[in-house]
Amino acid sequence: MSNLESQSNIPAEKGVWLFVYFDLLAFGALFGTFLYYRSIQPDVFLKSQNALDVNLATLNTLLLLTSSLFVALAVNRARSSHLEELSSKRKIERCLLQGAFVCGLSFCLIKVIEYTNKFEEGFTLITNDFFMFYFVLTGIHAFHVILGLCLLGFLIREVSKTHFDSNSISFMEGSGCFWHLVDFLWVILFPLLYVLN
Repeated sequence: MSNLESQSNIPAEKGVWLFVYFDLLAFGALFGTFLYYRSIQPDVFLKSQNALDVNLATLNTLLLLTSSLFVALAVNRARSSHLEELSSKRKIERCLLQGAFVCGLSFCLIKVIEYTNKFEEGFTLITNDFFMFYFVLTGIHAFHVILGLCLLGFLIREVSKTHFDSNSISFMEGSGCFWHLVDFLWVILFPLLYVLN
């Protein structure tokens, strides 16, 4: 298959898109439930929201957006290069994926700091409905980030291998789609939890 043919098709396997679709449906239901409870307890939600650290959340947003850019550049470069190139020629893809991995790992570390601060301040899952949603939504998202980091780690190893074929590129595209889903979900979570008032 030529590069032109592979670029004209939808990237990744159909199963990846099915997973993305159902994941978006699940998060959509959670977001809708959050907004419903917010509408019946606006004062509680606003007061609780003010206890969150918007600066750490903004930094995390920048980290995930940067990581998504790195992944997109790596996938695009892998798709446009020749499959038979030596692994040493895929050094840029490897560096881009490593940059995305570092950004994702930094996101997790900042989230641990944020959780620790909230626990020390006495905020837990049972404090009120806002913090229940906060910990559940960001916790599920953090699990997605960790899964995405595992995929990125595997991709970094794959790109370093001598044998890099169309299946490797397909897996790379699927992993990239998942990572962009993680980023997209955070782009919704950030204003929903930290900014909306």
